[in-house]
Amino acid sequence: MPLVVALRDTACDAVEAVGGKAVNLHRMLGGRLNVPDGFCVTTRAYRLAVGPLGGELEALFARARDGAAD
Repeated sequence: MPLVVALRDTACDAVEAVGGKAVNLHRMLGGRLNVPDGFCVTTRAYRLAVGPLGGELEALFARARDGAAD
């Protein structure tokens, strides 16, 4: 799987590869709805970019959740 795919690409029909929003945009394009052409970053690309952050990112999310509860 590439790191970036066009919304018109058939790879955009797999939620585990591109996420729900991209799948829905892909389907709307296929239904000939007025959706701008575009691209999405794959979940693989996200994991490659975020993976090295490890626990730091989880700690940041936890702090944001805890702060949101105030």
